[in-house]
Amino acid sequence: MNSYKNYLEDCLEHLIDRSIEAKVKADETNDAFDQGLSFGYYEVLSHLLAQSEIFEIKETFKEKIKTFSPAF
Repeated sequence: MNSYKNYLEDCLEHLIDRSIEAKVKADETNDAFDQGLSFGYYEVLSHLLAQSEIFEIKETFKEKIKTFSPAF
C-alpha cells in the first residue's frame, strides 16, 4: 500500500505545481488556451482531492497537498 500512496502523493504534488504555474501564466497572458489549461488542472485536482476526502486518505498526505485549495 505504501508504494501506491507514494505514487499518488507524488502525482498530486506535481499536478499542484503545474496548476499553480498554469494559473500564473493564464493571469499574465489572458490567453484562452492558457485559461483552459488552468481550468483543466482545477477540474482534475478538485475531483482528486474530493475523492481523497471521501476515501479518508487526504489527511495522510503531505501538508502541501492537505492545504492546497484549487482556485480558478
